[in-house]
Amino acid sequence: MTKKRTERVEPRGEVAPDYQDNPAGQEDMDTGNRVEGVEELKVENEALKAKIADLEKRNKLNTSLLLSISKEIRTPLNTLTGFCSFLSDPELSYEKRASFTKIILDSSDHLLSTVSDIVNIAIIERGQKTVNEDSFNLNMLMKQLYEQYSARAKEQNNIFKYKTGLSDSKARIKTDKAKLHRVLSSLLINAIKFTGQGKVRFGYSLKDKELLFSVRDTGIGIPVELQKLVFKRFEMGEVSDNHYYCESSLGLSICKAYIEMLGGRIWVESTPSLGSSFYFTIPYRPMSS
Repeated sequence: MTKKRTERVEPRGEVAPDYQDNPAGQEDMDTGNRVEGVEELKVENEALKAKIADLEKRNKLNTSLLLSISKEIRTPLNTLTGFCSFLSDPELSYEKRASFTKIILDSSDHLLSTVSDIVNIAIIERGQKTVNEDSFNLNMLMKQLYEQYSARAKEQNNIFKYKTGLSDSKARIKTDKAKLHRVLSSLLINAIKFTGQGKVRFGYSLKDKELLFSVRDTGIGIPVELQKLVFKRFEMGEVSDNHYYCESSLGLSICKAYIEMLGGRIWVESTPSLGSSFYFTIPYRPMSS
């Protein structure tokens, strides 16, 4: 009878330690697992704290935003209600009736603009706003803006001028015309509103393959501590009583979002009582003739 040959099989890889013979090894492993678990909990706790802090900040900002928006809407509504009641007076003179009618129209425009800004902010926050590019003559747009706001600047006894930086043949560009118009309009409205018997100038120039726009005024200016906040949406409740900040933040935050969508940036330089200069850039994309 033939005997079977028995071969010795060598173990592959590392052999698990025999903790029955080495109980200290098991203890070390358990301690390591506990330390690792504690570290993971610390990381999770820090992440949770950060998330809670972010939610609290968002809640505070939303509350501040709602309060500010409420104030923005109530002001023109109160004006509309008050002056409409005055018009019902049969003994009201023609001059006063005309003056009150203008105030009502201005308040209506303000209210409509505020509601429009609120809607635009909501659309931007949801990421639903898109860029719709057009080809147009930039010099013509600047002329239209000048004609549009000349009368308003004259009412404030302001010198109102504009300057172009390219010939008509090179001023035909491609970008979102509606958004560019919206940004320039918002900056011009603010400049004229907060400047009386002064100067308001706007224009553009070509610099390093970018169009550099400017809107400058000699108005009330913006305090240094608020200059970094004017493009934010009422993030600081303690400064929301500032006249300029209150009336401009909604529109300026939209300007910032639009300019960034167009591939540019926006900033402000200002000295209280001397005036403000708003600048922004967009890429220069000329259209071939």
